[in-house]
Amino acid sequence: MAALTVWQIETAFLARLAAHPGAPAGTLIHQAGTPADGTVPVLYRTLDAIDWTDPAAAPIVGGQLVFGGYLVQDQSPPATALAERWAFDVYIDLARATPAHRNALCALVVAAASCIPGWYPRPGLDARLVESEPTGIEPRAARISIAFVTPVILTGI
Repeated sequence: MAALTVWQIETAFLARLAAHPGAPAGTLIHQAGTPADGTVPVLYRTLDAIDWTDPAAAPIVGGQLVFGGYLVQDQSPPATALAERWAFDVYIDLARATPAHRNALCALVVAAASCIPGWYPRPGLDARLVESEPTGIEPRAARISIAFVTPVILTGI
């Protein structure tokens, strides 16, 4: 089996989250043309352009998985153990949010965090929750983050 790329890990996590029984009903993974009408949470990838402060473009509740680079865990030639760092940021438009949207935000955060324990995106290498950024609140939007790492082993030739 070939090693999964960063972008395949991203796709696998978002699919796992969208299918999670605790995720808000109807949660969508963003595709070109996906409406951000506020009726359901929308999930975005690292390279999806989204302005979370623009009410015409952003959903009321949504999440974005962001690849944060590599952390070196161990270097024992000929192998190097790395951890791919990820942040899953859940956003809410404070001006448009109803109590139902606030509940969807909480459900999305909990579902995302519960997708990590027991997930082996690569055989024998489990994803792990790590410390995340503090909650961010701006005049229009708030962000709650979870962070995790996925391990990868590189070998030289």
